[in-house]
Amino acid sequence: MVMRWTVNLSHFPDCAEGPSCETEGIPERLRKMFTKITNFNTELCVDLKTILRSDRRAKMRKDYTGVLTRDGREHFTFIEEAFKRKTCRRYPNIYKGACINVHQKPDGTLYPTFRMPEYTRFYTFKDFCREAAEELLLIDGLLEEEMSE
Repeated sequence: MVMRWTVNLSHFPDCAEGPSCETEGIPERLRKMFTKITNFNTELCVDLKTILRSDRRAKMRKDYTGVLTRDGREHFTFIEEAFKRKTCRRYPNIYKGACINVHQKPDGTLYPTFRMPEYTRFYTFKDFCREAAEELLLIDGLLEEEMSE
C-alpha cells in the first residue's frame, strides 16, 4: 500500500500558491511560521509504503513497531516487525514430579517449587505435605547418587 502525504499551506492568508509541499515562493514571514510549527524531522510530500503483518491498512491511532527505510529521494518503506517470542525458558526443569519441581538457575544452584494440588474430601493438605516430604527425600537420594558418580 502506498500513501501520499502532503501538507496543505492554503490556510495561510499570504500564501497564494494554495496546497503545496514546497516552501519556495512562500513569503518569508510564513516560511518562519511554518518552520516553527513543524518538526525538523518532518519530511514533506513523500510516498510511504507500509508492509504490515497484523493489519491490511494502517489504523488510526494504533502504534506499529518496525523499521522505516528511505528507498529514494521521496520514497519511504515501513516494515512492521514480527512478534518475537522467547526461545529459551527462564529456568529449565531438572526434575518434574507429582508434588515438586526442581529448577536450575544459570549459576548452577537448584531450587524446588511446589506444584498446585487439587484438594478433595479424600486428598487433603496433610496428604499433600506427606507426599511432598517423601518426594523431597526421593530427590535427595537421586542427587546423592548423581554426585557420587
